[in-house]
Amino acid sequence: MALFPVLLCRSCSRPIALPPASQPCTSPPQPAWPADCAPRNFLCRECKNVYEYSAHDVCQVPLAEAGEDQGHKPLNVVCIEIPCSGSGCSALMRVHTLMAFDADLKAETPEVLASSHGHQVRCDRGYILSRPIRPSETSFSAHFDKQWKRPGI
Repeated sequence: MALFPVLLCRSCSRPIALPPASQPCTSPPQPAWPADCAPRNFLCRECKNVYEYSAHDVCQVPLAEAGEDQGHKPLNVVCIEIPCSGSGCSALMRVHTLMAFDADLKAETPEVLASSHGHQVRCDRGYILSRPIRPSETSFSAHFDKQWKRPGI
């Protein structure tokens, strides 16, 4: 039986499927997590909640349970950068999620973030935020994260 790496959403327990990392974490060994082994904020597309996860949170589940539907386009990790706004902080909060390999990130990101809520997520300076994540159309940037392989291209 083939196993697939996922994060289990801390809110709804649904799997967030992960492609292999471009350069994997070695401590602990985890092929689906980037080499720096640092925690990342991930948005569950099902329940719209954002939590911080680490390489230790990656688990292996059978492909049928991983949420990978072979009838859909391959999904890739996207990094969305949003101003922190915590206590006058000018750092960025980075939220990762999965989107189709050919997604128009500028057009789809506001919809993906609509009604999303961060739970104890950190910005680049370490501020811990628990709040709705609703950037205006001009206050975010999004890109396919090169730290994960892009199976759809």
